[in-house]
Amino acid sequence: MNGLASSGLITMDEVSCIESTEAGRLMSVFYLDLETMKQIMKINGTESLERLLVLICESHELADMHLRVDERRCLNLLNRNNAAATIRFPMKGKISTRQMKLNCVIQAVLGCLSIPDPSLNQEAMKIMRIADRICKCLVTYVTRPDLISQQSQFFSAVLNSIVLAKCVAAHLWENSPFVSKQLKGIGPTFSTLLASAGKINFMLLEESHPRDLERIMNKGAPAGNVLRKQVSLLPKYQLTMIPVDEKTVTVQLVLLNKSHLAENMDNLTAGDSHKSYIIVGDSNNNLLLLAAFK
Repeated sequence: MNGLASSGLITMDEVSCIESTEAGRLMSVFYLDLETMKQIMKINGTESLERLLVLICESHELADMHLRVDERRCLNLLNRNNAAATIRFPMKGKISTRQMKLNCVIQAVLGCLSIPDPSLNQEAMKIMRIADRICKCLVTYVTRPDLISQQSQFFSAVLNSIVLAKCVAAHLWENSPFVSKQLKGIGPTFSTLLASAGKINFMLLEESHPRDLERIMNKGAPAGNVLRKQVSLLPKYQLTMIPVDEKTVTVQLVLLNKSHLAENMDNLTAGDSHKSYIIVGDSNNNLLLLAAFK
């Protein structure tokens, strides 16, 4: 109990009345290990996307993922390879630790890179499930109003936590050309064909002729129409920023296809779990605005 109290996860008064703190409640809700939660609580607000990924890989929940000798060649090729695509944030030297293995595997999944080792490929799915749970806790922790009110210079950590959580949930980097992989009926093969044909974002997919999409994927009608309809049922936002004076800016967010989405509530592509954030910060890492919309 004293250890939990000293870590800021519970409070104890003079008569030993125990009460969970918000951090302690999150640890319980997301079923995280004490050491993992303590690492999350050490975030100082300046963390980059790469640093947060390292934090996830150091979590106790992934401690049973060992680096096997026969995996090293595959992992080293994913890390650095002049003849093929590699991970987004290469690590120095050869893959030699459990944390480096986890980092490499997560990045390979997010980058849609082929993992030729069957056992490693299977293990990757378990790693991503656990990483998704940790990322959700991370986002909930760094977006707490009480934390932000105490520490305003948290823009980088908030932004990158949300970006990483969305990437892990979607199994794609935020700047991936394989965005179509998120749509129903589109797997790695079709998303690669579409990306190779230049269909690297949802706007280009929706503007394409259905027959052209079918030609690219080598599929018959009405596959192109179905694909375009899925894209049309994604929310489309327009963000406008209007300077008021030297210190004030008005931010306006408009849902452009509100009526179309309202008419198709039972078939929305993003589903009920869809969530959007507006995050505004300055060059000094101050978090000026954080708003969430569902």
